Amino acid sequence: MEIKVIELQEVLKLRQEILWPDRPASFSAIAGDESAQHFGVWADGGWRAVLSIFETTDGFQIRKLGTQENYRRKGYGSALLDLALNWCFEQRKSVVFLDARLPQVIWYEKCGWIQKGKPFQKYEKAYQRMIFQP
Repeated sequence: MEIKVIELQEVLKLRQEILWPDRPASFSAIAGDESAQHFGVWADGGWRAVLSIFETTDGFQIRKLGTQENYRRKGYGSALLDLALNWCFEQRKSVVFLDARLPQVIWYEKCGWIQKGKPFQKYEKAYQRMIFQP
C-alpha cells in the first residue's frame, strides 16, 4: 500500500465506482474539485481508496472518502484519514470536519472524531457532521 496524490480524473472514477455506483459519473464531481487536494491508496497495481480535502472559510473539509469493496477492512481508509489530518494540520488549520454517512459514524468516532449537530439528509442518504480537534 502506498498513499499518493491522485489526479482528478482518477478521483472521479473511483468516487463514482465506490460511493455512487447507481449514479452517472458526472454526479461524482463537486464544486471546488479543481483546487482541492486529492489523495489515493495505490495497492495491487491500482487505485483502491480515495479522499479529497477542500479548504473552506471554517477550515478544511474532508470529502468523499471511500475504499473499493474488496479492499475494505485492510486499514486503507484509516491510513488515508491519518494522512489527511496530518496534511491539514501542517497547513496550520485548526478545524477539520466532514459529513459522515450515518452507518460510518461509529468508525469515525473510533478514529477520534466527534459528532456535531444533528443528522441531516442529502441525496437520499443520512449524514452526520463530524469534527476533529487535535
